[in-house]
Amino acid sequence: MQVLKSNAFFGYARRFFTPTLETKTPNGFYGLIGPNIKSYDKTSLFDLFTGDGVIQGVFLQNDTITYKEHIIKTDKWKYEQKKGAISENPIIRAVFIVLQNHNILPNIFGVANTALLKTNKRTLALYERDMPYEIDIDFDNKSVNTIGKIRIPGLRSFSAHSKLSNSVIETLDYHVTKKCVNYMLLNENLEPQNCVSIHTEYLPIIHDFLSTKDSIIVADSPIVLKIHAIFENKLPVVFDKSKKTIFHVLKKGSSFVEKYVCDEGFYLFHFAQGEETDDSIEFFASIYENLDFSNLRIHGKYRRFILNKITKKVSSFTNPVLETMNLDFPVMYGDKIVLRNVENNCIKELVICQDLNIISKITLENKMICGEPAIIPDTPNLVFFANDLNTNQGLFVTVNLETLELTYRIVKNDNLLVGFHSIFISK
Repeated sequence: MQVLKSNAFFGYARRFFTPTLETKTPNGFYGLIGPNIKSYDKTSLFDLFTGDGVIQGVFLQNDTITYKEHIIKTDKWKYEQKKGAISENPIIRAVFIVLQNHNILPNIFGVANTALLKTNKRTLALYERDMPYEIDIDFDNKSVNTIGKIRIPGLRSFSAHSKLSNSVIETLDYHVTKKCVNYMLLNENLEPQNCVSIHTEYLPIIHDFLSTKDSIIVADSPIVLKIHAIFENKLPVVFDKSKKTIFHVLKKGSSFVEKYVCDEGFYLFHFAQGEETDDSIEFFASIYENLDFSNLRIHGKYRRFILNKITKKVSSFTNPVLETMNLDFPVMYGDKIVLRNVENNCIKELVICQDLNIISKITLENKMICGEPAIIPDTPNLVFFANDLNTNQGLFVTVNLETLELTYRIVKNDNLLVGFHSIFISK
């Protein structure tokens, strides 16, 4: 790991904002997806990640705003409405996992709570241990509804970070017991076009992947199985920091995979921008040096990586200032990245970086950001939900990233839920 030294790292502008008059926002829909639970009621990442999916959203039309909230009607949700909550006992959950493969019981991990993907034909709610659920974003009636689960031949799961480019969808299908992931191409009708397997060293609990012009990069983090933990009523999956993280690089249009071994072990949660040349692959990412699914203590580190195609070595670079922050959920704006900064399990600040340089900070006084922001296409406007810590009101917030001017609107006279990823769909 290399530490970069530059005065530019310390030349950012720290901005504290007070609300200004509302400004016009283009017509569209901003939606934040996440678990339908109060985060402070849960004590583990596992509980947080497996909460039933809910979409909190606002329809924007002619500068008016309409708030909507919708619980996604998954197979698991429907089952629990009839039969009651599924037990959290690991042995009972193991029975569900076995029987759901035979379509006898619902997928307990089918919670559709992680991300939203918009194609030209559909809006999909995603969770990487299940198939996508189609969602109807109805601009005429200003409503959000579940259409249903989409079953795709040959797939058992669909990556929460599936990517759309030129009407082609790229996704990963996870096979935990076989220790492999299938990289698959689909058309916009969700019909499989091509599939290549990537074998992993560890359990392939992979949240994100990077797609460049020539390659697919998958981070194989040291997550291992300890089956005896089930009988101790503990999670059987653990992060083993003593082992090394591996990058698997698949050459597009082939089945050729190269392996790059890091000097350290970490879990890579989200990739930011990446670039590939004849000699290297360079990218930025949020990584976790420690990961314990039994608690909520996680600390994201935003770093730069270079995979050298000649030497097969992995180099990582850090900014000492960024290392003091808890950064994740990168959102691209031109050549800049907007990251959430978490402090004491509360998101009160956005950090804007160019490479590893801090350009500016946006700090909200007495407010907590609820989830990932989204860029409104073809504008400098960043939008997100927040809670007012004084009034407990839910807010819709807009930040102009060129002027750093902030506006807010009250959308709910109660706190909004904390979510994961978001989307802005222009009307």
